[in-house]
Amino acid sequence: MQDAVNSFKRDGKIIANNIKVVYQNQRRAFNNTIRTLPQRMTQAARRQVQAVRRVATKAINSVKKVVKPIVRPVQRFVQRVTRPVIRRVNRAVTTVRRIPQRIIRSVRRVTQTVRQTYRKVTRSVSRTVKRTVSRVKRFFRRRR
Repeated sequence: MQDAVNSFKRDGKIIANNIKVVYQNQRRAFNNTIRTLPQRMTQAARRQVQAVRRVATKAINSVKKVVKPIVRPVQRFVQRVTRPVIRRVNRAVTTVRRIPQRIIRSVRRVTQTVRQTYRKVTRSVSRTVKRTVSRVKRFFRRRR
């Protein structure tokens, strides 16, 4: 009778140890998957970000190719018109030492108007470029 009880105890201990080992192995595997999950998620997210960046850079470059031929001639025209006027005004101011107050005021008004028009033109062009770029970006964001 005692031998049967001892054999049951031994068998029970062996079964308990086997269950414990299986449980520990399963727990380790589960913990490893939980630890590596954020790494795998970040890798997938990085891949997505890189893909979106590639698409966005392609779109931005194509928009730049379309917009630059429009913007550059406008800039050149504005510079061609404004630079000689600014140079003449600067020469007039530097050559004549003592200028009556009326002439100084008129020169300042001319330079201010020239600068303002130049700024308005460049700002409007840059705004249109920014708007088109943002619209293209939005378009590609929606397609995902």
